[in-house]
This record gives sequence, C-alpha cells and structure tokens, in this order.
Amino acid sequence: MSTLPPSPLDDDALIVAFETATISAKDFHHREHVRVVWKLITTVGSEAARERFVAALIRLANAHGADQLYHETLTRAWVELIAEAAHRFPATASSFEFLESCPELLDRSTLGRHYSPELLASDEARKNWIAPDRLPIPLPVSGTAADSHHLVGV
Repeated sequence: MSTLPPSPLDDDALIVAFETATISAKDFHHREHVRVVWKLITTVGSEAARERFVAALIRLANAHGADQLYHETLTRAWVELIAEAAHRFPATASSFEFLESCPELLDRSTLGRHYSPELLASDEARKNWIAPDRLPIPLPVSGTAADSHHLVGV
C-alpha cells in the first residue's frame, strides 16, 4: 500500500493541523491530502469540503512558501474522486479505514485514467478547473442535500 511512515495524527488532529497551517510539509503527503478530504466530506458534505479544503490548502502552501504549487484541476479532481469513493464506502469510521477500502486513492497515477499528462501540465489546468479529457469522474450517489454533487467531466 503506502511506503510512508504511519501518521502520528488522528483524523481530528490532522484537520486542525491542516486548517491552521501548522502541519509541516514533510508530514503532509498525498495520503494526508486524501485523509483530510475524506474527513471534510464526511463532516460537511462534498461541496463545502471542496471549498474548505482549497482555502486551507492555499493557506498551507503560503505558510510553507510554496504558493506557486497550487493546481486547481488536480485539487478539484482529487476531491471529486475521494467524494465518489466516500459515497461508495459510507460506513468507514476513520480515514485509515477508508484508505483500506480504497487503496487506489493512494496511487497518484489513478488520476491518469481521467486526465492526459499534457492537459494536467497546462497552465490553464493549473489556474482553472478543466474537465477530464479521458474518462469522466463518476457521480457519487447522493443521499442528502449536504452531499449534493455534480457530474464532473461530462
């Protein structure tokens, strides 16, 4: 699965460290991105999670002097993929349990099913949301207004 060391933070502590930009860059890997998005989705719903995640991610990047690294399409596409998986596995009690159910989310190449490298490398994709040029990201089955979601990439 992951070659990263175990995370010392539980889901709630990770959210606090992320949203206050106090987590170090060396402790915030792709796995932690996925964990944070899952926790936000299960707490506030998909749309609010995306807004909250983006704001906090930009704040964290700025705090670490990496504001030029933010990529709108990558960020939104991962949020959409995680939201879809969260709807498929609603009974998971923690982000660790969720990742055991969805190990493909730890594989950064998963996004390659939906996007060509050329599209993701474009300045337009970095600055703005671009729908997938390969497979659409599936629409999660929505059960509540908080979980309402739109089809991405169609």
